[in-house]
Amino acid sequence: MKLPSAKQLRTQVVASSCGIVLTSVFLNPLGVIKIRLQSAAEQKDTVLNVARNVYRTEGLRAFWRGINANLIASVPTSAVYMVCYEASRDVLTTEEISGDLAPYGAMTAGFLSRLITATMSAPLEVVRTRQSGGSSNNVLQELRKIVEAKGSRGLFTGLGASIARDAPFSAIYWGWLEWTKGHMINKQWPPPFTIDPKDASGERRLASGGMLVCAGSAGMVAAATTHPFDVIKTRAQMASLSPKQVC
Repeated sequence: MKLPSAKQLRTQVVASSCGIVLTSVFLNPLGVIKIRLQSAAEQKDTVLNVARNVYRTEGLRAFWRGINANLIASVPTSAVYMVCYEASRDVLTTEEISGDLAPYGAMTAGFLSRLITATMSAPLEVVRTRQSGGSSNNVLQELRKIVEAKGSRGLFTGLGASIARDAPFSAIYWGWLEWTKGHMINKQWPPPFTIDPKDASGERRLASGGMLVCAGSAGMVAAATTHPFDVIKTRAQMASLSPKQVC
């Protein structure tokens, strides 16, 4: 099994960590609203109504609840995820089985990698969901409360739904990404989607515009496909909170 070099790993971890921090800061409010909508007893609220209610009753800081647990879990698991993905993809997409089969290798690598990291981060994912849903406890207090109420098994509440969401999401994302990248390059999409070869290899490469289209469409397809399991996970992890804690 070929592992990424130390330099490649550092680059990947730094890049993914920066991305996690930025997305957590800017998108955490949407995550809070999503969890409130998914856990609400009545499915009649709109995004704006939930946002107004959270701001009115809990203040602006409530939109960043769960961000600490998210960062604690996501930064180290991103390193594990990238090592597992790169190594397993290299094994599954050798020269003999590359080409049209490359997306399937990427799908399998993505599935296995997310299966591992979803299990690793399960306790903090439970904490993040409960904090975003209304719990005012800090990370350690919430972990202690879960163990007191349900034992150590409570830290893995909703793990089945998390795996059913995250592993297929990762598989669909990477498979779609590799397929669309190959399609754009093979069909010689014009700039800004691909870049004409300027070196001796003569290989056309994907440009930033093409990567944006590939990654964006992959994320949308994967999210739409696995969303039902996201709702199941949220409800399972929020089940023990009192109605007063869920807005």
